[in-house]
Amino acid sequence: MAADHGSGRIGPAPRRLAYPPGSMPKAPGAVLGLALLLVPGGCARSPSTPSASPTAGPTPFPGTASCDPCPGLPCTRPCLPALAAGGPADLPPYSRGTCPALVPGRNPGFGYNGRSFLLHVPTSTRGPFAVVFLWGAGTHPETIAGLLSAFYDVDGYILVVPEGEPFYPLTWSMDSRGSDDDLRFFDDVLTCLDQQFPVDRRRVHSAGYSVGACFSAYLMGHRSWTLASFASYSGGDQMPSGRQLVPMPPHPIPGLLFHGGDRDDLWAGKEATLSLARRMAANGQFTVACDHGFGHVVPGATVRDMWAFLLAHPFSPGNEAAWAAGGISGRLPDWCRVF
Repeated sequence: MAADHGSGRIGPAPRRLAYPPGSMPKAPGAVLGLALLLVPGGCARSPSTPSASPTAGPTPFPGTASCDPCPGLPCTRPCLPALAAGGPADLPPYSRGTCPALVPGRNPGFGYNGRSFLLHVPTSTRGPFAVVFLWGAGTHPETIAGLLSAFYDVDGYILVVPEGEPFYPLTWSMDSRGSDDDLRFFDDVLTCLDQQFPVDRRRVHSAGYSVGACFSAYLMGHRSWTLASFASYSGGDQMPSGRQLVPMPPHPIPGLLFHGGDRDDLWAGKEATLSLARRMAANGQFTVACDHGFGHVVPGATVRDMWAFLLAHPFSPGNEAAWAAGGISGRLPDWCRVF
């Protein structure tokens, strides 16, 4: 199943999008095969003290309200207001003792389960940097990240693309019992990134395609006090058997869920995506689902929508005020709807 999902099928870009002239990203190609995602970075200043835990008292979680907005270019995101309390959860210690030095490019045999990953760190943009974890469908990370090389540096975000070797039945460690090998791998990578780079802890996002989108949702269900928001392309909340895979998180974070309509796959596609959207909405999460109609692909024209959604949703306890202020639903195509 994972190998099939990693085939990278390509189709035409949707024609229903109507962006103003010059507003579309200059992505190479009309359709981004696999999950090719952008997260903005820029001028915000990261907290200088450790983050508060979900159960912390009234100690404020430093934001970036006092930063000088865009003192120099490039700057692609606004400064954030400080939180009165309850910032992202403290990160656990690295599971193998002392973090190894992370390097741009391949980092082999890393963390709890020894999974390799590809790391891109901006060189032309100041931090602190947003972070996006990009989960694919069983392919080598270079296949996905290479097409984004013109963006992560200019837009100033750290991109982490784990190696999609099929260590587990569903490529990533996930099942209805809460398998956590890749959850702990995620913790390890983020912990070491936070120690070695200027990371904006309020802008940590997850995104994925196909079985990787299922894991992005799984991560949302298990790490809601760490992630700010997440995106999903042709994923959902179910195992191939139809059994429930994704738990609903205690902290309601927002999600943007794309699917390819009736031409999408059966278990990681339209119905599973809509099932996840309904459950998230019932859990009090701001949820947008979009039917691009082109099957099991990632249309390049939708990447801008995903980018805008993540930009509008930094970490905030409860997050409802941030979601309302973002006004994101009015800026998405008419084939997207809020649940």
